[in-house]
Amino acid sequence: MTVHHLRRVAFVTLASFLVPHFAASQDYQGKIQCAALSSGVGQLATKASVKVQGATASYERPIIGLDGSSVLGQETGTGSVSPDGTIVLRGGASTSLSTFTATYSGRITGRRVELFGTQNHTTPRKFDRSCSISADQK
Repeated sequence: MTVHHLRRVAFVTLASFLVPHFAASQDYQGKIQCAALSSGVGQLATKASVKVQGATASYERPIIGLDGSSVLGQETGTGSVSPDGTIVLRGGASTSLSTFTATYSGRITGRRVELFGTQNHTTPRKFDRSCSISADQK
């Protein structure tokens, strides 16, 4: 075996120990909940999904119109998963109602994902909204 080959084997072996629990694709289904706004818009509670594959993760959830039924778009984002199950996601959305960025962080514990974060709205006015995502593995 050459030195190059030994380094490659050592790297692959080390990588397999770093992310063994999250190596296979895992889908989580649940809800996102966000605080009510002072403008009179009530608390948000709608479905959300999180997908974890190895050291990466993504999420999505529908943007529901003020009528409570029409879907105006999707909030989506991507991020990283640490070997200890810590997740950090960044995303956002732009619809006819609002444009915002979002950051969520939390952990995978067993078959559940718990994330907490903030949506930073920029239009039609600037404000922040605290949110959480709770989802169980399918």
